[in-house]
Amino acid sequence: MAFALFTICGGHWALLQSVAWAGMVIQYSKDGSFTKALEKTFDGEHPCSLCHKVQEAKKDESQKAPMLAADKKIEPFSLIALSKVERPTPSIFSYPTPTNTFFTACGCEPPQPVPRDQIS
Repeated sequence: MAFALFTICGGHWALLQSVAWAGMVIQYSKDGSFTKALEKTFDGEHPCSLCHKVQEAKKDESQKAPMLAADKKIEPFSLIALSKVERPTPSIFSYPTPTNTFFTACGCEPPQPVPRDQIS
């Protein structure tokens, strides 16, 4: 359930973007200092190929998102028709009588409680 929530909230894109940023920091730090690599990574002017792919996939996903129920117009007559759906009548349930099948199958009687006067 946590994985489904993670995916629904777009966590997979955040994870991929984090991988892209880590790769960019490593790549850019080879040419200069670590602080320059961080600046170059997060300035938005030097995106890598994975950053481009993540942005395109996010854009495609948002365009393919289904229409929300709030966007649809609800007809009042359809609600009346739904309210008149026949519901099944409840059936009467009876519990089965308790039988001890273990003791009847082995042919012996169930053990009786120890009398109170024999308890030490």
